[in-house]
Amino acid sequence: MTQAGFFALVYAAGLAFNLATGPHRDAPLSCALAFPCGLTLWVLGALAGVATGLGSATASGTGALLAIGVVSGGAAIRRRRTPGSWVQLLAGTCLFVAASAILCSFSLAKASPDSLQYTRMATVFARGGGLDETAAFFLADRGVFTFLAHAASKLAGVDYMDALPSVTAMAFIALFAVVTVRALTSEGVGARVAAIAATGVTAAVMSTYIVAYHMFYIHSNFGSALFLFGFAALFWLAERRDDPSTLVAAFVCLVAFTLERVEAPLFTALFAALAVWPSRLPRRLLAAGLAATGAITAAWLLRLAATIPADSDFLTPWRALALSLLVLAPLAGLPLVRHLPRRALAQHLPHALLAVTVAGVGLAFVLKPDHMAESVAALATNLLGIRTALWGYVWWVALALAALSLATPPLRVGRPLLVGVAVALLTVILLSFFRPPYRVGLADSASRMSIHFVPLLYFLYAVKFVPLLARPTTAEVAG
Repeated sequence: MTQAGFFALVYAAGLAFNLATGPHRDAPLSCALAFPCGLTLWVLGALAGVATGLGSATASGTGALLAIGVVSGGAAIRRRRTPGSWVQLLAGTCLFVAASAILCSFSLAKASPDSLQYTRMATVFARGGGLDETAAFFLADRGVFTFLAHAASKLAGVDYMDALPSVTAMAFIALFAVVTVRALTSEGVGARVAAIAATGVTAAVMSTYIVAYHMFYIHSNFGSALFLFGFAALFWLAERRDDPSTLVAAFVCLVAFTLERVEAPLFTALFAALAVWPSRLPRRLLAAGLAATGAITAAWLLRLAATIPADSDFLTPWRALALSLLVLAPLAGLPLVRHLPRRALAQHLPHALLAVTVAGVGLAFVLKPDHMAESVAALATNLLGIRTALWGYVWWVALALAALSLATPPLRVGRPLLVGVAVALLTVILLSFFRPPYRVGLADSASRMSIHFVPLLYFLYAVKFVPLLARPTTAEVAG
């Protein structure tokens, strides 16, 4: 098999899964979700093999992908579709297969010493290696998702998956554009205006230098951005439309995001609580999604805690235990908030979390003033410095839109998520307390982690401001 063949297999299984469990009547959205969901299914299968020692990453990942694809395909075929929907599915599939084949014909990948760690350990997993002390050493400071995604190299017949970053980027661009169009039309914006606005926002976000660089860079940051956006935006759609059909894909994305990086469970707990606790969607579905996310993540972290050394620089056994409890917190808190007014939760919970995080950053400055000042100065230079050319005007525009938000009507849906982005960025600053200070440059961790939140931030800004500027299709949108 080739890389293109593997990507087609992942896409097919992901498409079948989405047609069976997700928005099967929305063919473009199902196609846009196919590769991210299919890749997550592969990784979860590979993770089960590595964690239990019952099979290699290649065998367990392939087996899980084929089994889920076949079962989902059988269920999907029984769901009724219009001839036009079949045409859209065929067109989307042909477009993905052709585009991924073209990307596979070029070596576009960018690499660094970090990238070599990913590819080296992925090769070990691909050849049947398990979770020993060497593997735990690498996984103690990097999430497992990217390692296992690149472990498909043996199946694809290559030394490393050099086309995976660019194909993932293509899938993200398609998902961002399709979901933004769906969100804007849900807010009453005409289809043509929504398509133009979505194209403009997509181009603005994806053409930023540091974001474009990570489209081809073998690392975990662009994947983290993809999956965090997938969870939050799909949850937003479900909430706005009062239609839970996108929830399964949303929680699949949340699981993938949580496995991408060591610190990701912090942000998973944050965004899961902000999205789920004030939600009007069926509580059983929300509880099932949180339970699946928490169980998979906690099981992996506890398995990892049994192997990693106690003096690890990043993830220690005690920190793994703490993160396991944290990622289960949104589920544990769901019964406690069930009887609280949703409007009060949506209004006060984000600001309470913001206040706590600000207090935490303030305490960090008191305890390590020089250390924290150095980190904040480096982050500000990276995000706002025009001469560095890493972000251009992205964060200046974001600050201007944040100020403008104070003078415009609030979001109907998604206000907690918008505040959540601010809490997440403050959390990135707070994390510097536990590590060496951030630094100026492309390789800075804080600047790279900021990539995780920019697509979601601009999606929410688009949903907030485009309907104010465009003429709605109706005088007032229902819901």
